[in-house]
Amino acid sequence: MNNKNRDLMDEMQREVREARIERKMARSMQVESEASIKNIQKQCDEKVKMERLMNDKNRDVMNGMQAEVRKCRADRAKAESALSEATATIKNLEGEIEKANFELEELKESKE
Repeated sequence: MNNKNRDLMDEMQREVREARIERKMARSMQVESEASIKNIQKQCDEKVKMERLMNDKNRDVMNGMQAEVRKCRADRAKAESALSEATATIKNLEGEIEKANFELEELKESKE
């Protein structure tokens, strides 16, 4: 095999390794995002429950809880967005890996 093909094959293998590392990192982000969503939802549920228990005498406290619930919901939306981004990144990387593997196979076949 000539040096050009070897260099190309080495480069393709390096790209595949890098894409796999990035995919692993994106999966880790995905797991963290899912755990974060679950935790935030639990907090939101608790705050909603507490909010419902408030009465008119505690209006100021209730208003504060409502602000916390809105913040929880905003935090959850951010976490869901991060999850969506991590999922999209994983799909992208899997496509790149598949393409690189295909090109690598073609290169191996062409050298034979």
